[in-house]
Amino acid sequence: MNEDDRLVDAVTISQFGGFDKIKFTKLPLKSSDCGENDIEVKVKYCGVNFADLYVRQGLIQNIKLPHVPGLECMGIINKVGNKVVSFEVGQRVLCYNGNGGLYREVVVVNEKNCFAVPDHVQDEIAVCLSANYLTAYFCLFDIGNLKQGQNVLIHSCGGGVGWAATQLARSVGKVCIVGTASPSKFSEVENNGVEFLIPSQNYLEELQNHSVLKSKKFDVIIDTVGGSNIANSQALLEPLGKLIVIGVNHIVTGEEKFSIVKLLKLWWQTKNISVSDLITNNAVVAGLHLTNLMEAKPEKVRQTMDHIFDLCKSGVIRPRIDSIYSFPEIAEAMKKLANRENIGKVIVKI
Repeated sequence: MNEDDRLVDAVTISQFGGFDKIKFTKLPLKSSDCGENDIEVKVKYCGVNFADLYVRQGLIQNIKLPHVPGLECMGIINKVGNKVVSFEVGQRVLCYNGNGGLYREVVVVNEKNCFAVPDHVQDEIAVCLSANYLTAYFCLFDIGNLKQGQNVLIHSCGGGVGWAATQLARSVGKVCIVGTASPSKFSEVENNGVEFLIPSQNYLEELQNHSVLKSKKFDVIIDTVGGSNIANSQALLEPLGKLIVIGVNHIVTGEEKFSIVKLLKLWWQTKNISVSDLITNNAVVAGLHLTNLMEAKPEKVRQTMDHIFDLCKSGVIRPRIDSIYSFPEIAEAMKKLANRENIGKVIVKI
């Protein structure tokens, strides 16, 4: 290796399957890896997301092994490419890469996937903002068009996206926020702004038996569960209501590796959705894939990220950090997410 080349700590997945497939190792980083439009970042914190769990279980197609997971990180710029004009060495940045690769001690990221972190945002708070708050924002406002006086249902309201969506929905004012969560999380998510809480297990039955909610329909529903739950959520929509599907968390487990045949069956458990249903019921069923949106609408995403930073400064949003793990404890951090034990964001300190 050249004197500028070095080995850096990293997390790799060499086989799909259980948590034992997650390895803490060292990988080479070459001085030539930083291209003309790239920035090299010394990572301080990484965010843990369900997408990392999808990768581990083989739920994402076209992943080549060995693979370094990790969608988001925050750190300090070590080096910039010779065509980079928006960033400089020593600057704090938030990085998002939907293709993974950010669970490393040092990362090289294209400048289009980086956001300058304002002085008023702490390091550990910054890493909570990209995946969760961008997803929640686009669901509620750009797709959901949430307005005052409307009703919103947030599945898994104690998770990272659910926590973010609750705060953003509350910012509209006069919005009835209903959330599903494990009863052990009720106190925390209620303090975050959820007006009515329903246990995730058997939530349809709980809604039907609730004295206030039994006849309520929803203008916006954020569905992180996926599968057959999509049809259940659709049935709860108001006329002109919008259901936004952002995940298939129901198929995340601790150990199982999925075959392509089984995976396709799990993804397409929504046989009750048809064009005629949507027309007859005046309903909208949409999806959001943040990575693809960043590729297609980079300036839109950048403007929204700047707005989220402003909302953080004003106190409208307050990310909740559930736990901070050390880098070698990355498998334990993922387990906490897989077991649905977190309230808010799980992060890793490098």
